[in-house]
Amino acid sequence: MASSSSSEEENAEQVRISLIPAKGSNAYEDESLHVPSDPIAVPSDIRRKGLSALVNHLLGRIVPGDDGKEEESDEEDDAERLPAIPFDFLLNGRLLRTGVEIGAR
Repeated sequence: MASSSSSEEENAEQVRISLIPAKGSNAYEDESLHVPSDPIAVPSDIRRKGLSALVNHLLGRIVPGDDGKEEESDEEDDAERLPAIPFDFLLNGRLLRTGVEIGAR
């Protein structure tokens, strides 16, 4: 008998987003903070903290875990990685404070 397991993340509804720095922001001015602008799928209920962790991961920075501690990395020496930056996100010209799907309404 085969068993299947599924996590909430696998079953969560997803939306496609593009991460584009706002003109005049530090991320717009500083090329070291640029991430690919290709659309990516994220859970529809992801909030600012989750998006910030995603961007820090894409930038190769240390990403804090859910418990507030830094995630362990077997691939890179954390001494060489920069600390995470808390980012804010605009959605339809407003700061994102809810899930992406709710904020887009």
